[in-house]
Amino acid sequence: MPSKANTETAQVVKVIKTTAKSRGSSMMLSVLMVLIAFLGGLFTPPSLHLAREMKTSERPDENSSADLTTAAPALPHIPCTTSNLENYLHVSPVKGLHVVCVETIYLDGRGIEHPLGSDITSHERRLELSNSLRLTLYKGAHSRKLLRRVTINGSKYGEGGIGNIDWNELKIKLLLELELLPEQPTTQPWAVFSALGERIVGENDRVSSNEDVINKLASSEMVVVAEGGNWIWPGVHEGFR
Repeated sequence: MPSKANTETAQVVKVIKTTAKSRGSSMMLSVLMVLIAFLGGLFTPPSLHLAREMKTSERPDENSSADLTTAAPALPHIPCTTSNLENYLHVSPVKGLHVVCVETIYLDGRGIEHPLGSDITSHERRLELSNSLRLTLYKGAHSRKLLRRVTINGSKYGEGGIGNIDWNELKIKLLLELELLPEQPTTQPWAVFSALGERIVGENDRVSSNEDVINKLASSEMVVVAEGGNWIWPGVHEGFR
């Protein structure tokens, strides 16, 4: 008796083949291959809870003068909730894989943190009001009880936004806290990805916009540092959904 997954796959194949034949579209055949791989378990993206305020980006106005070839798309905000972290953390360390939560905070001129208030629920608004970052580091994607946290201050306390933070300073924090190995003849440089696998920045990247990198990291909130620079979905563990 065929399994439920095989039955669903056969139905998808039938529908897409019919559509591709009627339209004569080779693109639909490519979509067919991706769906088959997904249903077959080759890709195992976790079921993440996106922040409520994040919506699918609207299609830009065709009459807009913006350079769409260089404009950086907004990354989905994946908050570091317990359920989201459970998809990435393991009871034992995973070599070469690290999870970092990037929290935006506000520090006054004396370096004292001031809560932004529970009434500010929009993540975009919190980004505007923040000027510093607090990193919670899960070395080896290990779900240990004792967490390592470090704070990275903006160049001017109480002034400006998180765009004042220097990516090179943040990179040094990652190198030291996660004990990342530099690029070697037999290894590729490490890279930082969003929780959904979009590459944000790498060890040896020539960053043209420091503010863009910092904003992407803070907007994502939960990021993954992969040694070797290649993205992989988190391993499936008992109870994974």
